[in-house]
Amino acid sequence: MRETKNPIIIDQNYVDKGRLDVEESAVAISNVAFTDIHGTSQLDEIIKINCSKVTYCKDIVLAKINIATVDGNKPIVECKNVYGKTINGDEVNGCFER
Repeated sequence: MRETKNPIIIDQNYVDKGRLDVEESAVAISNVAFTDIHGTSQLDEIIKINCSKVTYCKDIVLAKINIATVDGNKPIVECKNVYGKTINGDEVNGCFER
């Protein structure tokens, strides 16, 4: 990837701007692997995995992730209600719930 805006993203709480009735996500997300992803991001946030408290994301794997920011800032990893593991990715170790 080169200068992408959202390198790795799962947003289980996404609500379309036109919707007025907001409810917790009923869609379960599991068994997703992001593997061997390299490149640069236009934004500092390289990983955003935002999952519901009710139907959290589970068995998510981040393996061999190497994404730098184009401006040289420290990459930001944001995760909520995510259960999984990392492989060879020290910068994403704090992503998962214990």
